[in-house]
Amino acid sequence: KDFGDIDTSTISLKFANGALGVVENLRFAPYGHDTQVEVVGSLGSVASGPNPQRTVRHSTASGVAMGRIAEHMPRFDPCFLAEMESFIAAVRSGEAKGPTAADGVANLVLVEACREALRTGQRVSTQRGPQASPSERKVRWGICGAGDICNDFCLALAHCGSDVASCAARDLGRAQKFAEDFNIAKAYGS
Repeated sequence: KDFGDIDTSTISLKFANGALGVVENLRFAPYGHDTQVEVVGSLGSVASGPNPQRTVRHSTASGVAMGRIAEHMPRFDPCFLAEMESFIAAVRSGEAKGPTAADGVANLVLVEACREALRTGQRVSTQRGPQASPSERKVRWGICGAGDICNDFCLALAHCGSDVASCAARDLGRAQKFAEDFNIAKAYGS
């Protein structure tokens, strides 16, 4: 708290469709890694997480079913492998899969709303006027630098259909050349 950071928190969410969500965060769990999820709906619920029996519980009007889950690493290893395989396939094919830059921005909007709620103690809405569909959302980038890494990054952004709105470099002439090479509207020097 003294450092403007939160170790333990609870976040209450209300989704556009009226569904409610609760996220609990605990950075330090002295009993070990703790990953849990529970979804409760009008027709039943599903829960998974650390418990003595290491089970998944599925409850409906028909009854309760239980199944075994693996420990942390065996449970997540296939996910990590699938992520890496998907990333490598995307690099090789040039076709992005999975989360987009717009998904990352949506995540940041939620994080900033949580920070604002913490600061003010008030409910904060993430609705910012008419919402664009994911295919209509476009992230506009600002690039700091005009070297090889920035060059490669701009090539990747162009491949993904993202816009670079401005660039900056220590030398204005170099920034202007970089802007010209990548059709960037604004260039700044320091």
